[in-house]
Amino acid sequence: MNKPFVVISVIVLVLIVGGVAVASMTNIFGGKSPAPVTEIATSTPVVMEAATTTATTTATTSIKTVIPVKKPVVTTVVTKTTVVTPPKPPATALTTTVTPTPTGTTITTTPYPVTNTVKVSNIPLLSGGNAHTGSTVPVSYLQVTNQGTETINIKGFYLKQTGTAPDATVIGFSTVDDKSGSRGSVNGAEGVGVLRSGVGYAPSTAILGPGQMKLFTIKATLSTSAQYIGKTLGLEVTGIDTSLPASGALPIFGATWTIVQ
Repeated sequence: MNKPFVVISVIVLVLIVGGVAVASMTNIFGGKSPAPVTEIATSTPVVMEAATTTATTTATTSIKTVIPVKKPVVTTVVTKTTVVTPPKPPATALTTTVTPTPTGTTITTTPYPVTNTVKVSNIPLLSGGNAHTGSTVPVSYLQVTNQGTETINIKGFYLKQTGTAPDATVIGFSTVDDKSGSRGSVNGAEGVGVLRSGVGYAPSTAILGPGQMKLFTIKATLSTSAQYIGKTLGLEVTGIDTSLPASGALPIFGATWTIVQ
């Protein structure tokens, strides 16, 4: 091969490669041709720094702390109002207590509430009149009704003298019901009556069931002494001795007797 031709070919090839290189550099540097090689070789080295601007965007997220508002606690207080209706005052009855003392007899009458009662009422069938000394005469005739819910015992009746005869005039008391039962009696002696300061007690053995009614006759036995002739004897029932309080028209007035020979 001819040497000049080879040299020329190499030169052409170098030029071609160089052109391509120049074109590439032109593209790299924005279309500007690079400085000649001689200038690069003879001048101060220039360092091409690509000013890379990094745009840093700082996103500031403002986090608001939301404090929850506490809802007010509503406490509902339910007040229960109890209407108290005061009970109606019950009816009252009288109880009579006879207390013998050395100087006489004390009568105590006390009112108290009544729920169940024994009703006592008068039966005006006795007219009184003359009573002979030493005789036994009826002084009170009355009706007793058990208005309670339990069976009760009628232990006796409390009496008070309203006439002019002294205590020694009466030497005995007795009771009997309308069936000739429930008998009770107390006896004294001549000169020693069964009255104390005009107050006496006639015993009974009666038993009354709930709602049961009985009629009672109370009798007095007179002294045989003639010194009481012309005096009057009148006895009233002031109370009844039982477990329930007595109600009714107390005292119950009985017959009045004039003592004769």
